[in-house]
Amino acid sequence: MKRHLATVARLVMFLLGTWLVTLAILSTTREVNLNIYEEEAHAAVAFRDRPSDEQVSKLRRDLDCLARNIYWEARSESHDGKIAVAQVTLNRVMHKQFPNDICEVVYQGPTRPSWKDKTVRHPVKHRCQFSWYCDGKSDNIPTVNISIFRECYDIAKKVLIDGVRLPKIKKAIYYHADYVNPGWPNPKIAKIGKHIFYGE
Repeated sequence: MKRHLATVARLVMFLLGTWLVTLAILSTTREVNLNIYEEEAHAAVAFRDRPSDEQVSKLRRDLDCLARNIYWEARSESHDGKIAVAQVTLNRVMHKQFPNDICEVVYQGPTRPSWKDKTVRHPVKHRCQFSWYCDGKSDNIPTVNISIFRECYDIAKKVLIDGVRLPKIKKAIYYHADYVNPGWPNPKIAKIGKHIFYGE
């Protein structure tokens, strides 16, 4: 009887410990405050004259959108895999079939009005250009992954400001994971990590 009670007590303690650890992780998960990048955004603007607040704000917004896209699309990919996602995003900005704004490209897709407030619009599930934005899950960056997001942010700066590019995907405007086969008619350009890249 004592042995049975001791086993039950250990099981209860294990479950309680697991629950507390899970609760601690969830309580620390919140959206990353991008104000930590404010000075970097000021320093990174490549203008001869002192940049205006509007220019700095636009750059900060562009870097945020690009870094989030890199994070959600390629956070487990190699350095080149992350650059490739950023490069496709910018290739779309320059392409006539897509919006000419980084954030508009990243968040492109049909929307629907909220059932609570008709003035608020939400993306239509599974209909966006980049699937993470309309998969129905939170788009907040967990603080436990802040180091990965910082890497994605640094890559966004290299691609957007320093002009870093991968020559082999110079004309790539589409890609998909290698575990799906959408049957696209577009010519394949390259495979980098788990992504296959396509041109027109």
